[in-house]
Amino acid sequence: MFRRAFRFAFFVLCFTSPLFAATITVTATDDTITAGDGKVTLREAITAINAGNTLGDADIAAQNPGTFGTNDTINFAIAGAGAHMIALASNLPNLNKTVFINGYSQSGASPNSNALNAGINAVLQIEIAAPSGGIGLQALADGTTIRGLAIHGYKAILVGASNVVIAGNFIGADAAGTTALPGALGVYCVQVFSFGSTIPSNVTIGGPNNADRNLIVPAGGSGSHGLGVQLPYVAPGPGTGYVIQGNYIGTDITGNVALSQGEGLDAISNAFVYGNLISGNPGGAVQLMDNNTLQGNLIGTQRDGISALPNGNYGGIEIHGGNSVIGYPSPAPPNVIAHNTGYGIVIYNAATQGSSNINTRNQIAFNSIYNNGSLGISLDYSPFVLANDVGDGDTWVTDKIGNDGQNYPVINSATVSGNSVTVAGTLNSLAQRAFELQFFASAACAASGYGQGQTFIGSKDVVTDASGNASFGPLSFTVPAGQSVITSTAIDISTPAPRASTQASGQISGQASGNTSEFSQCLTASGGPNPTTTVVTSSLNPALAGQNVTFTANIVYGNKLATGDSATQARSLDMPMTPSAVTGTISFSDGASMLATVPAVGDSAAFTTSSLIVGTHPITATYSGDAVYAGSSASLSQIITPPAQAAIQSVPTLGAWALVLLVLALGVFVGVHAKRHRQAR
Repeated sequence: MFRRAFRFAFFVLCFTSPLFAATITVTATDDTITAGDGKVTLREAITAINAGNTLGDADIAAQNPGTFGTNDTINFAIAGAGAHMIALASNLPNLNKTVFINGYSQSGASPNSNALNAGINAVLQIEIAAPSGGIGLQALADGTTIRGLAIHGYKAILVGASNVVIAGNFIGADAAGTTALPGALGVYCVQVFSFGSTIPSNVTIGGPNNADRNLIVPAGGSGSHGLGVQLPYVAPGPGTGYVIQGNYIGTDITGNVALSQGEGLDAISNAFVYGNLISGNPGGAVQLMDNNTLQGNLIGTQRDGISALPNGNYGGIEIHGGNSVIGYPSPAPPNVIAHNTGYGIVIYNAATQGSSNINTRNQIAFNSIYNNGSLGISLDYSPFVLANDVGDGDTWVTDKIGNDGQNYPVINSATVSGNSVTVAGTLNSLAQRAFELQFFASAACAASGYGQGQTFIGSKDVVTDASGNASFGPLSFTVPAGQSVITSTAIDISTPAPRASTQASGQISGQASGNTSEFSQCLTASGGPNPTTTVVTSSLNPALAGQNVTFTANIVYGNKLATGDSATQARSLDMPMTPSAVTGTISFSDGASMLATVPAVGDSAAFTTSSLIVGTHPITATYSGDAVYAGSSASLSQIITPPAQAAIQSVPTLGAWALVLLVLALGVFVGVHAKRHRQAR
């Protein structure tokens, strides 16, 4: 019996071939299926893998592709140097079988090796242009991987399967990564969608390695803006295990120039969003639904995490659901949310399709949130600070205030000694609950007198008494140089039963654990300079190339407003007031390029230029500060368009007619003079 088994095993080893996954190599940029023409196109390769055979095509068979149906691969070996464009006449076949499409197999291609703060140095040699209003690639097979492609069109990549990886691509841009390529209707760079009853899960966009970094550019279209990544949000709803990691979303490959014409991330649920650069998106950076974790992202800055590259519309993060964690817990790297034209973080105050519509239990902690155009954190989608209410009785269910309107702390004193600040104050909120109070230092306060939080400096846990009161301090924290404006937030860290109003409506998510407040009122530590806010405006935006554009920066107080009726009005309306006796300088820059440094005179400075080239320019005005006032900065996006063509005059001008009359008069004069001369002779 042993000898029989041995002979059978020997037969299997000697007379059967091992099973290898099929590999088909694309050799031409054509978009055809023609057997025996000496070429293998991408359309032929996908069709063959879906069919599980060579299609009877001698060109495919000559490659000895292997056994189909076992994690097949599509490689590229197109003759010639440089990037190769595959222009699709119609949608490619769906990817119905698990496949690895490897653009980096093309000669001359190489993946990115740079860190997040150093730009993208990937070289892509395969570019796919989707048909007008059509789709680039549609992955409907679990386990599919797409790498090393520049791909653009209305819907560049659609994902309707699980365990799919999209990594190392330029999506919505050309192969150089420097030009946005809009579709006819805008660009959905990556759209994950429920396909029939199939709910995709475990989709990874980017990844933990530098080589995984995608460049994602939400390019616009006719009457429509683009979307960088959109996850499922309609019935049957989102899956789980989504990862969006390490990407550049909205910029070019340098990470310093905005290319986006839309929104960065849309309808994000059940996702881990980590270590991305999400900047320069005029439609806003990140729209969240439910159950997300965001850590280590740069939102509104250039790749250095400092210089401005703002997102527009709502600004940084817009929350349409609950149970999301933004930056928490430590020691995870913080999110930097800065320079955005709207809010830093805002919770939507109405129902949204695809959301739980229970906009509570959103934890916001350990982040760097500063220099945003509106509030750093808003719980009710309002540019005005939400007033604390005694006992903290407002809720999402009854008042449509996010995070149940969690009250913020009140800082009563802040004293600087060397590089240390000592603070004390109070919190009034729900009775007999535990709260984590987080403290932040900033260089400037908002004009409302309520701050943001540039640098996390420490925290303290407190428990409220039966009346909902707790006190804190004196607490000492180390503060960075030049950041003497202190603010605080409160995070409910208890896990009680649902509130009565929530329980009555049947919404169990009313548990308050994790609810985070807006930022408290600023208090400038004694001994430090008074906080300021810089407001920058443009005299002409957009402007034509060659036109003079004047940028004006005004320096206003933080919570140190002028006195009188106008100051009272400014406090109530959250408007800036101009202080007096500001000295120092104001620098104007275009991204990383310095334009001019101008002395501050009468609390303002202006700079005029006509040398800006066609494009969008992130203009930043930075006030240096002086012995009395702290420095601050602000940004705007200046648009320069091509100059208009001068109209050609089709009729003589008044000057031309005058010249004709002058010539006639001279002719008459010469004739008369000649006649007199003849008569004289």
